[in-house]
Amino acid sequence: MATASASCAGSTPGVPIPTAATAIHGITDADVAACPPFEAVAGWLAKFLKHCDLCGFNLICFDLPFLLAEFARAEVHFPLGRRAVIDVMKVYHRFEPRDLAAAVRHYLGQEHDNRHRTRADAYATAAVLDRQLARYEELPRSVAELHSCLTEVDVEGWFAGRGAAVLFARGKHHDVALDAVARRGSSHRRWRAEHVLPDARRLIEKALRYGTA
Repeated sequence: MATASASCAGSTPGVPIPTAATAIHGITDADVAACPPFEAVAGWLAKFLKHCDLCGFNLICFDLPFLLAEFARAEVHFPLGRRAVIDVMKVYHRFEPRDLAAAVRHYLGQEHDNRHRTRADAYATAAVLDRQLARYEELPRSVAELHSCLTEVDVEGWFAGRGAAVLFARGKHHDVALDAVARRGSSHRRWRAEHVLPDARRLIEKALRYGTA
C-alpha cells in the first residue's frame, strides 16, 4: 500500500502525463486521476522515509532531484545529510565503462589500444558506427535522418517536444514548458548563461525575448 501511495504521489496529479513518458513507464492520466496531490502526502512520505537510505538506478540525475523539488514545493523538510545514497548506475558504469574503448570491445570484439589518440579514436568511432548500422536495422541510413532520429529538439537533450510545445527534458524545470519558464520573469534570465550548446541557447533566448516582451 505504501508503495502504491508513493507511486501516486510522484505522478503530480493535475498535470497531463506526456505520451512519451507513458510509453516509458506505462502510467496514464486515468491511472492517477484519483490520486492526491503530492503536497497532501508529502508529510506522510517524509516520515515514512525518515530513517531510510536511498537507492535507485540513475537516482542522482533524475529521481532524487525530482523528489527534492517536490518536497521543497510542498515546504516539507527532507534532509539528505545522514542518508546513504546509492546510485546503481554509478556502480554499473564503474565496472562496465561506457566509453569508446568499451564500444570497440562490444561491437568490434577487439581492444582499442591507441585510445585518446586523435586518428585512432576517429577511425574507431567510424568503425563502431558502421557496426551499429549493420546490427540495428531500425536506424536510418543517411546522416541527416540519423541526426533527426537521435535529436528530438536539441543536440544535448535539454528539451523535448510535446506537440507544438517545447518542454525541459532535464534539470529543475523538468517537464515544464520553456515558454512558461520564460514568462516567470527576470529571475530566470540566468538560464541564458548556462553552459549549453548553441541550438539550445537559441531556443532559450527566443523564449526569453518573446516571453518577457
